[in-house]
Amino acid sequence: MEISRETAQESMRVIEQAVNRTRLARDWGWSDVILMVWGAVWIFAFLGNHFLPEMAWAFWMIGVSVGILGTVLVNLRMAERVQSEDSSRIGYFWYSLFLFVFLEIAVIQPIESIQVNAFICLQIMLAYVVLGLWVDSKGLIALGGAITFFVLVGYFLLQPYYYLWMALTGGVTLLGSGIQARLRMRRP
Repeated sequence: MEISRETAQESMRVIEQAVNRTRLARDWGWSDVILMVWGAVWIFAFLGNHFLPEMAWAFWMIGVSVGILGTVLVNLRMAERVQSEDSSRIGYFWYSLFLFVFLEIAVIQPIESIQVNAFICLQIMLAYVVLGLWVDSKGLIALGGAITFFVLVGYFLLQPYYYLWMALTGGVTLLGSGIQARLRMRRP
């Protein structure tokens, strides 16, 4: 049986598409949902922080609680389908990160809430970049880099509007990245 050049090229194109979809699924997994949840949390909490600063703590406690609950539920659902050493390591990485963030805040004792917020955001974005390097995901690296840029611009150039800026840039970028990943994977 002889295969024509056109048939071989079409077969290679189909294989390349399958490889690209597999890479996308590997890179993003269920993180599309997690990004959408945390994007919504950032928008909610940063807007609350900007418009009702006296209630900022409540906005963040509600938002972070919803974000953690959503992340745990997604990870439990994912664990039912996929068992992997990397998943456990990534979970331990995030637990370690937050432990160290709280320890670092205790040591450096920032004076203003904006310093605490920018510091935490930068640490989370460092984690995105490190995870992107770890799993070879250019998307996570770019996302971490972009939001790091937004944090620095907001902190150094737009301090009076930092929280509003972060809702509109950081929160929307997280939410939009989750939506984009969902659409690219075409998962219902």
